[in-house]
This record gives sequence, structure tokens and C-alpha cells, in this order.
Amino acid sequence: MKLNKPTEEELKQMDAKLTPGYAKFFVKEAKFKISKIGNEQIELKLSITDVLQVNKTLWVYLVNHPQMMWKIKHFCEQAGLTKEFETGELEDYMCLNKEGICILKLEKQKDKEERIVVNDFAQTDTKIEKFDDEIPF
Repeated sequence: MKLNKPTEEELKQMDAKLTPGYAKFFVKEAKFKISKIGNEQIELKLSITDVLQVNKTLWVYLVNHPQMMWKIKHFCEQAGLTKEFETGELEDYMCLNKEGICILKLEKQKDKEERIVVNDFAQTDTKIEKFDDEIPF
């Protein structure tokens, strides 16, 4: 087997951790699923770039449950899908290639190391000065 050894820059990127706070997202994949307890959901595979230009992949689940409508609403506002949210018709394919700003936070896990998660999607008028307009997706 021939190994595809990463460059020094690629190694740095692999070891880098996302910074909690505002970050840009781009939806790479979106799949309709049913949760373990039977709720409809859309699984989003997001490419995330934080203010330090660290890029990682994170997964987010938009769960069709009354207590989670806030997250779906905020995602739709960021992704330009407000009309779809208002009509109640959001399909997985509609989420593909959408981009916007999300909010990252550190989440404690029982008996595990903390991990970074997408806590929310920013309000529509949020602007982040530290971001470069070039998104490396």
C-alpha cells in the first residue's frame, strides 16, 4: 500500500481544534432519517470554518420535535429557507450547499473529553469581521 502522507500544513490542520463562538458553515450532505425514538430528522454534514480559519466537519440533526423547532428555524433563517420553514415543508435536498453562520460551544460528555458542537445558528443579521470572504470549501 502506498501511503498518502500529509504535508506539515495538513498535519497542523488535523491537530487544530475549532474555537467556540461564531463560525461559518457549509452543508456538504443532508439526509432524511428517523431518530431512535421515532422522530423525523434531517442529518446535516457541515464543513465548519472558525474565526481562526480552522476547518472541520461536524454533524447536526434537525429533529422534527416541538422542543427543537428553534434550531430548525434558526438554520432556515441562516440558509435562506425561511419560506420553507413557514410553510412547514423542509426536505433534506433543500439544505444542500447552503451556508451561513453557526455558534459553536464546548459540550461536556460523561466520562469523555469535551467536544465542540454546533449549539445554534446565528441570527440573520449577525456579521463577523474576522472572517475572510474566501471560504475554503
